[in-house]
Amino acid sequence: VDFEDISGIFKKNKYINEVDIGVVLPSTVTIQIYEYDPVFMVIFGNDYSFIDSGNKIIDGSESINEFYNVPKLSFSENINMNSQKMLFDSIKASLLAIFENYREIYDEIELISIYEKKMTIKSNYDTEIILHHNEISRKINHLSQFLRLDNKNINSYEYIDLTKEDRIIVKNKKEGKWVAKK
Repeated sequence: VDFEDISGIFKKNKYINEVDIGVVLPSTVTIQIYEYDPVFMVIFGNDYSFIDSGNKIIDGSESINEFYNVPKLSFSENINMNSQKMLFDSIKASLLAIFENYREIYDEIELISIYEKKMTIKSNYDTEIILHHNEISRKINHLSQFLRLDNKNINSYEYIDLTKEDRIIVKNKKEGKWVAKK
């Protein structure tokens, strides 16, 4: 039995990352299949792709997201396809850093919408976070620190504005009050 041929057959599936094939004597063959681990679905016009935790881009479809259930990333219709891809390349590392370093925030993200100069993050419970896409890492770090100090999660707020240099502006869901915190 040629294990490389068998492994190659499995690896034709674009969602399979690794295949380990082994033999347990006297007569058992074991096959372990490791799929890619998508962390975002990226929508470029009508094309859907997934980015996995290892920075691999996998072509996909919207229906596959029901299986993986990862946050969606979409672009404004005002941004042409080439600009979308360049913008995505410029923010990809910062988005992966949210997954790797700020799971308390990542786990609540439903949709990231990218506009020409800013972006919004919508949580699973409709909290809207606004920030500039050229400072994602720094602002998400500030948000994480703020949430720890305030002892809340992002869904405690209706609105979080991270576009100001020296403050975070929030609107609490229950109280309905706007608060600016440094």
